[in-house]
Formats: sequence, C-alpha cells, structure tokens
Amino acid sequence: MNQLHLTGPLGQRISVECTDYADSLSKMREWGAKGFVSGEIPAGGYQLPYSMADTFDWALIGARKWTTPEGEDVVLHGGKSYKRRDLEANPRKSMPAVIKYSRGAKSSDPEHLKEGEDGGFQYVTLAVFRGDRQSIPDYEVPAQRRQPQQRAQSHQEPPTLQGIGEERASRLETACAGLLAATKFEGRSILDIARRVLKLPELVTLADLTEQQGKDLHTRCKAEADKNAA
Repeated sequence: MNQLHLTGPLGQRISVECTDYADSLSKMREWGAKGFVSGEIPAGGYQLPYSMADTFDWALIGARKWTTPEGEDVVLHGGKSYKRRDLEANPRKSMPAVIKYSRGAKSSDPEHLKEGEDGGFQYVTLAVFRGDRQSIPDYEVPAQRRQPQQRAQSHQEPPTLQGIGEERASRLETACAGLLAATKFEGRSILDIARRVLKLPELVTLADLTEQQGKDLHTRCKAEADKNAA
C-alpha cells in the first residue's frame, strides 16, 4: 500500500494510504481542500499550461482560490495570499501571454524561492500558467475537465473579429479607466476586465472587440462608476 505524507496548516503531519495513482489524486484533493500539502513550492513556482489557468484544481497543492472584497483574484496557500497577474503577450520579444500567482517575498522565505534583484523588490511565485501545451486532465477540477475535442479547440487561434482597431481601442481604454477611477477596479487592466465581463478568449485584445462589445464594456464601466458615486 502506498502512502501520501502530508503536512497540515498547523504543522501537523499525517500519512494517508492510497491504492494507486488515481486514488492518490483523490486523497490529495480531499486533504488539500483542508490546507494539507505533500511538498514544498518549487523554485519559480509550479509550471502549468496556459490553458489550465481557470481549470487547475488548487486543492492538489493545498491551496484555494478566493476573491477579495475589492474584487481581486487571489490564491491562499500556507497562510499567505498570492495575487493573480495577467501578463499580455509581447510578439516583438517573442514572449507569450502568462498568468502568474505571486506575492512579495519576506525575510523568512527560503532564498531559492525569492525572485527579483538583490536589495530591490523580490517576490515568490506559487504558480505560472504559460505555453501552448495541452491541459493535463488529472490536474483539473473534475467538473471542469474538457473533452479532447474541446482541448484541441482551446489551442486554436481565436475567431477573427471585425475589430474596432488600435486607435479606437486606445480611446476606449482611456475612457473606461477614467470611469473606474476611485472605484474598487481602479488600476485594474481594462483588457482583463473586458475578458471577464464579455467572456472573451484569452488571445483577444481590445482592438479585436466588435462595435457592440465596445459599447457593452463602456456601459458596464459607467454603471460601476455610477454605483460608486451613489
């Protein structure tokens, strides 16, 4: 009989018996949901496919997702909060889009986990989602696992839209940022907000929005501003 050796949020150590690989994942989900972990965070964080950013089962590493009262997406792990950061692709530098969960480093953190400049700002990364590798079904939330055909479609280029173009997208971004000033969304990426509000594919940019989508985004931002002013 195989065993999982787990450490709880209060430092308690337990061993859980499991019959095979599938059972080990099931037991890890069960105990991970209670904050138990089976190992340490690797240097640079867990590296996962970009397509799994919204389907990864955080319980497998003893973590859980949470949305702050300010509307910010974070992941709680080991008593610490890791913020979600969406980094857009930069074709000029051949850099793909990345979604990262990280936090500021503390003096008590192991040196091998700290990233950034010595003497400057340093941070610790919990997980990084990037690359066009196929998703790993075993690591996804069971209810959100996609069928092979769906996974293949997720790697296709997003449909071409009759977009509003770069110039109008820039004006739309400025207008929305102005409306959201002094609200809980101040400083948030307008593109990130658009993707969430309009349910857009990750590769779509503001310039790709249709006329109607641009209007819908502006209307939602104005509604948030009006609510904040009330």
